[in-house]
Amino acid sequence: ELYKITLKSVVMNEKIYIMDRRNSVVYDPRKSVRERDFLLNTYWEVGSCVIDNMLYTFGFDCQKSVYRIRVYDPRVRVWSFVKGVENIPMMLKTQGSRMANHGGDLTILLNLDKSGGTEIWCIQVALERRGEHREIWGKVLWSNLVLTLENS
Repeated sequence: ELYKITLKSVVMNEKIYIMDRRNSVVYDPRKSVRERDFLLNTYWEVGSCVIDNMLYTFGFDCQKSVYRIRVYDPRVRVWSFVKGVENIPMMLKTQGSRMANHGGDLTILLNLDKSGGTEIWCIQVALERRGEHREIWGKVLWSNLVLTLENS
C-alpha cells in the first residue's frame, strides 16, 4: 500500500515507479500489475532523475564519508555509484538539491549553505557506459555558481 503522499514518480522501461515516505512501488500499465521494490526504496532520494532508463540520485558513501552520485538499474535491480566523479568537492550535503536530465547529461543544482546565505551551483556531468560490466562513468563538463541567496 502507498502512504498518503507521493513524493516522487518516474518512468523507466515503460513502468511507473512511485516513491512515498515508506515504500517504492512499481506499476506495469501494460500488464496492470503492481509490486513493491524494497531495494529501490533503500537509496531513492527526492532530488533524482532518469536518464536512459536509469535512476540517478544522491547517495552517501559511508566508506568515504561524502555524498556521491548513485545509479539504479531497474532491469537487474542493482544500485551502484557513478565512477569518475567521486571527488566533487561541494557535494558535502544534498538536502534541497536536484538532478535533471539535460540532453542525456546529468545536471545537478546543488544547494550549499554558507555563512550568511546559500549558494546554488550548477554541475553538468557527461555519462557513459564502460567495460565488460557496463559500469556508469561520469565526467564533470563544467560547474558554476549560478545564484547566491542572502539570509534575511
